[in-house]
Amino acid sequence: MRELDARVDALCTVPAGCGFLLTIADSGLSPAVAARPGVSVYAAAIAQSAINPFQPDHDRVVATVLAEGPRLRR
Repeated sequence: MRELDARVDALCTVPAGCGFLLTIADSGLSPAVAARPGVSVYAAAIAQSAINPFQPDHDRVVATVLAEGPRLRR
């Protein structure tokens, strides 16, 4: 379980990781479904698109995902 905790902690340190966790949570998917490669890659793409530095609200989105993402550690 420690390896899983370390991976989740690593996700929570970067905007893309927090965005990924938030995308999964907002979708309502179970962890088992979210772990499927096709689903997780799609969720990662959505998260990455949201924090794109060329988006006009980039700074706000990054601040939001960094603030909200860590609450999803469980």
